Parts: sequence; structure tokens; C-alpha cells
Amino acid sequence: MIRTLIVDDISLARARLIRLLASEPDVTIVGEASTLEAALERANFGDVDLILLDIGLPDGSGLDLVQHLEELVPHIVFITAYSAHAVRAFETGALDYLLKPVDPDRLQLAMRRVRERLDGKVERTVRLAVQSGDRTVYLLPADIDYVDVAGHYVCIHVGKDTYLRRDSMASLAEALEPSGFLRIHRSSLVNVRRIAALRSARNQDALLELTDGTILRVSRQFRTQLEASLPRLP
Repeated sequence: MIRTLIVDDISLARARLIRLLASEPDVTIVGEASTLEAALERANFGDVDLILLDIGLPDGSGLDLVQHLEELVPHIVFITAYSAHAVRAFETGALDYLLKPVDPDRLQLAMRRVRERLDGKVERTVRLAVQSGDRTVYLLPADIDYVDVAGHYVCIHVGKDTYLRRDSMASLAEALEPSGFLRIHRSSLVNVRRIAALRSARNQDALLELTDGTILRVSRQFRTQLEASLPRLP
């Protein structure tokens, strides 16, 4: 069981998280807290695996609580109304950062990451820093659909959004392959969990269909490796 402590000064927010987590059979709520002091006191019991932690609390910032929890609680997911603290939150070692009002699907994804970490499948979360206007966005590999090349840049596709990063395909492939990405062309890389179908094309090439309907070309140079890898994918 994932023993979870919910820390938020708004009772309705805590109640909503409890309702959303009711659909997660391996999650048990071991406590609630509305202040940093109460959260630390409950965490000191030593039986908390995960804290869902708000940032704006009456007696301080949830970010300041993290340094006191390092030996007590292995995993922290921040849930807040403010996006401005995301960089600092990840610097503290947070596993995820959700914005209020919490989207149920996004919460499920966060819990999946918690399970992977608890199972030892993820030792360290790799994030890609990309510029979006005057913001630096930190992308999780699990959120990326595929990557292709545009001149001296790589285009990182995340749903309907595309981010540019000045990098080489070889370097990015090396960074992302441990997270379940495969080269399908000298200029493209795909998240294998987005693959829906593979069909033949001319000249021994193939066409790859993703779950959102995107079609990508697989060159014959990489087709054999892709076909050999697919049956072994989880």
C-alpha cells in the first residue's frame, strides 16, 4: 500500500483529493494536515510513503518543509494553485508537480510515477529543459510523444505542443532511450508507449501510427531493431 499524507490548509481541497484517490486500490490515506507543523508531526510517525503537499500554508511554504522530510518521507508530489514554484519544487527532489484544480487523469499519472519509483523501476527522473517564450519548461520523458529534427534544432512533441531545443538527435536518443524511446529514423525518435500500429511501406520502409493518429516514417535502417523490440515492450 502507498501510505499517503495529504497536506493542504483547505479542507475541501483535502476532501477532493481523498475522493479522487478512492479509485486507487493501493493507496491508503494515513492522515491529513493543514499546517507545516502538523504535517511534520504526522510524518514523524515514520509510516508515510507519500505526501501530497500544498505550497501555500498558514505557517509557511511547503517547499521549506521538504528539507525536514528527507529522512522521513521518500516521495513528495506538490499540489498547488501556482505554477511559478515548479522549478524550485523539482530542485528539492519532488516526484511531480500538479496544479489546482487537480485533473483526475493527471493525478493518476502522478500516482503511476510514484508506483514506478517505489518498485525501483525509476532511480532518477530525467527532465528535458526547453524554452517556451520567457519560460523554461521541464519535460518528463513519459509526456513526450516523439522527437524529430528541424535544422539545427530538435522538435519535441508533447500532445498538441511542440518545443524546440538546440541539441543533436544522437545526444537526445542517448538521454531518452533508458526511458523507453527508440530511433525509427536518423531524424526521429519515438516513445514506444505511443505506438499503436506498424505497417509496411515502399522500399522496405514502414509507417508507424501513434495513439493520437500521427503517422511517422520508419527507415529500413531502424525497422529491424524496432520490430525486434516491440514484442518485449511492457
